[in-house]
Amino acid sequence: MASDSAAMSDAVPRRPDLVGPTIRSVRGVDVATLDRLRTEGYAELPGLLAGPVLERALGTFDRAWRTAPATATHRFRILGHPELRDVVVDPRVLAAPRALFGEQAQLIEYHLILREPAAAAADRRRRVVSRRGKAWPVPPRDWHRDFSLLTPDPLMVTIVVFLDGCTGDMGPTRVVPGSHLRPSPAGLDLEEPHPDEVELSFRPGDGVLLHSSVLHSRGENRTARSGRGLVMYFGYWWIKQVDAALPLPPGATDDDPAYRRLIGEEMPGADVHIFRPLVTTVVGR
Repeated sequence: MASDSAAMSDAVPRRPDLVGPTIRSVRGVDVATLDRLRTEGYAELPGLLAGPVLERALGTFDRAWRTAPATATHRFRILGHPELRDVVVDPRVLAAPRALFGEQAQLIEYHLILREPAAAAADRRRRVVSRRGKAWPVPPRDWHRDFSLLTPDPLMVTIVVFLDGCTGDMGPTRVVPGSHLRPSPAGLDLEEPHPDEVELSFRPGDGVLLHSSVLHSRGENRTARSGRGLVMYFGYWWIKQVDAALPLPPGATDDDPAYRRLIGEEMPGADVHIFRPLVTTVVGR
């Protein structure tokens, strides 16, 4: 019984009348963070990366960016860089996915982002679209959802780590709070500011946890320097990865069963049953 009690303490708490005392953290994640994710669709994660892990990621980013494919299906190639693989398995990064999905958490996608200065981005896009005979300026917003199912309890979450920080004129991330719970209104202009948008600013190493169905957008980088970041998508193991058919590059995997389950090389069980249920009603309000 002692082991069962310890195991239950790792699960997301259910209704207070079934659990007893209010639980204030789940697997190292403050309950307020999980509650904000469910109600607002996002939660800031200050100081998510720091020290050697952040320094190694910064030192590897430019090399990884040059070798990563242009499409979004480059998770495995990024995992071939030990310094970026260390980010995925960092306990601070895994805390929220583990709290939400337990041992069924899987890395669904992993890619790099580079927020270019507006002038450079506009010039690059102009060169691309000029072949089609028209000019195409960079719009101020690009509202989108990473996942289309609208529900308070996520099937997938997005974690963004801002390696260089992102404040003020660098084009901070914008979110529309609560938009993961309702469809977008007809006629919404996905390239213009939203009346309910909230601007989020970050210091180097800060992160944000997004319900993958929340509307969010990058801003326009009006500075002369680029901002680098890492984007990781986590969800249940039975969600198919977009690049599942690609071969693993050297160094992307090893014999650790927990890591192999995380990257989708092994299943956590023989079926989708969860015998120690993860519960979704967060207490402590």
